[in-house]
Amino acid sequence: MPQIIQLQCEDMTLGHIQGMFKLKQSEIQQILEQEQAKLTRLQERMRLIEREGCADTDQEIRITEEEAQSFLFLKASGRDEDIPDIIRMLEQSLLRELPQLPQSPKVLLWRELDGKQEEFEFEAGYYVTRDLPAVLSDGFQIRHLPPEPMMATMTFHSSSAFASTACTDLAKWIERNGYSMKENELTITLLYVGGYSTLFTYITPFLQASSDLTITQISGILFLAGMCSFAGSKIGGHLADAKGPKFTITLGLLLQGVALLLFALPGGQVYLLILVLLIFMLGTWSISPAQQLLLVTLVPRNPDIALSVNTSFIQFGFALGSGLGGFAIRHTSILHLNWIGLAVVGLAGMLAFMLFKRKTQARDCSLVE
Repeated sequence: MPQIIQLQCEDMTLGHIQGMFKLKQSEIQQILEQEQAKLTRLQERMRLIEREGCADTDQEIRITEEEAQSFLFLKASGRDEDIPDIIRMLEQSLLRELPQLPQSPKVLLWRELDGKQEEFEFEAGYYVTRDLPAVLSDGFQIRHLPPEPMMATMTFHSSSAFASTACTDLAKWIERNGYSMKENELTITLLYVGGYSTLFTYITPFLQASSDLTITQISGILFLAGMCSFAGSKIGGHLADAKGPKFTITLGLLLQGVALLLFALPGGQVYLLILVLLIFMLGTWSISPAQQLLLVTLVPRNPDIALSVNTSFIQFGFALGSGLGGFAIRHTSILHLNWIGLAVVGLAGMLAFMLFKRKTQARDCSLVE
């Protein structure tokens, strides 16, 4: 009330008054957002307590947005008990080589070494907040970490130099609360569909160039190919339920790649060419239901969104394959389409192999001191 009386007494324009109200509105909005973030963390904490039946005051988990950062680090390998020594080695190296670097919180990234259950590869370092020398000392490396719109972080108290259960506890919390580790499954969709459409978009002229088939015969073959795509989806769905999506995706990519390779062999043998085409359709379309199942298990809270995004990547794959096929026809030969498709499917296979292999091991973990 006193402020209103003061405004009435002063000679202020309507624009000034509106500006003051907008400023106050912005301040209140910031306060509301801060309090809402606190409320969200409190609700997550309450859900965690209800599920576990007790409150663990030594751990606090938050979902935060992280900006892009530069990470200066040294590489080392060893066991978890070696972590304190690795941190000391980092500090000594920094004092000797880069004494001007501000002492920010130390960061440790680690991952399991292939085939070794208790040995890890470590990257110990700091997030860089200022310019570094153009030439780094031997041993030091720098990595530019991209921004992350959603990252689960854990704050915990420990009397030891390393809490060996922190990474496991964080992974369990992510799974319990319906989140998932960030992966690149959608890239597999883009690549395997891209490899398929590189050839199949131009399948009629490809068959004509590869054999003496007439248009009528090609129409019949394409009808069989359509039936095989339906059968492939059916078989892929049963295999995904029985053997799991990873097995089905791997098998489908293998069949797709082998078929693309065999397209170069028939040399006019029509029956062999038709058989290879049918295998190609079976392998390609067996991947789709398995890929959908995999995405749904990764995003259990929003399966509709996951499937919608996957459909978008399928369309992007068709566009990618059509573009690659057109480029190959224009600059080389239509008979090279299978080789271009094989290269794209090979990339999908390598990506799937790396993702599935990493999921069978402990996930990458990080520790900030």
